Amino acid sequence: MKKTVKIIIAIVILAIVIATTMIIQKFFVTNRPPTADAGHDLYVDPGQPVIFNGISYDTDGKIVLEEWDFDGDGKFDWNSTATSSPPTYTFFEPNRSYRAVYRVTDNGGLSSSDICNVYVEPIPLFSMIMEKTNFSTSEPINVTISLKNLKNRSIFMSAPSFGFGNVGFTIIDSNLRILKRRDIIIPGIPEIIKLAPHQTVTYTITNLQLSYNLTLGKYLIKAWYFSGMGEVIPNQWVGTLYSEMCTITIKDTT
Repeated sequence: MKKTVKIIIAIVILAIVIATTMIIQKFFVTNRPPTADAGHDLYVDPGQPVIFNGISYDTDGKIVLEEWDFDGDGKFDWNSTATSSPPTYTFFEPNRSYRAVYRVTDNGGLSSSDICNVYVEPIPLFSMIMEKTNFSTSEPINVTISLKNLKNRSIFMSAPSFGFGNVGFTIIDSNLRILKRRDIIIPGIPEIIKLAPHQTVTYTITNLQLSYNLTLGKYLIKAWYFSGMGEVIPNQWVGTLYSEMCTITIKDTT
C-alpha cells in the first residue's frame, strides 16, 4: 500500500513538473520581442526642433512603453509614460551627427531597439560687406551680399521680406533698440534663391537708403535671411532664420 502511494505521489509530482515546464515553454515561445522602427535618417538644421516618428508593434501582446535617446548618450530623454507630447528634440551644434535610439517594451517585459541617424547640417554662409563704414546723414550705402550653400543638397535661401520685399534690414542703435526695419525690393535678386550643393551667389546692392534720418553715432545694420528646404505647402516654409550684422558710423561731414 505504501509503495502504491509513493508511486502515485511520484506520478503527480512528475505531472506537475511536466505541466509547469510546458507552461513556461509556451510562455517563452509565444512572448516574442516587439518590433521597433525608428524611421529613416534625418537631415536637420541647427536650432530647428525635430519631431521623431517611431513605429512599433507586438504580434502577441501590446506595447506598454516607448523611449527615445535623442543624442545617443545612453540616457533616454523621452518616454511615453511620462508625457503625452510627441518626442521632440533640438540640435544646436552644426555639422555633427547623432545616433538616436528608439526602444519599445511589450507587456511581457521584452524590448527591442532601432537606430535613427541624425545629421545636423552646416549653417549656410552669409556675408554682408559694406563698401565703407563711415557715412553722412544723407549718404546712401552700398552693400555686397554673398550666400553660400555648404550642404550636400540643394537648399532655398531668402531674406525674409515681412511681406514687402526680398531683403530685410534692421537698424539698431548702441543700446540695441530697433530704430528702423527696412524691407526693400532690389532688382535682379529673386525673392527665393535656390542654391545647388556648395554653390555661391553674390549680389551687390547700391544706393541703399538706410542712413537717412539717423542722428550721428554708431549703428548696427542687421540683414536677415532664411535657409530651408523650401515651401512645403503654400506660404508655409520649413527652415531656419539667420542674420548677419555690420557696424556703421553716421558722422557729420560738413
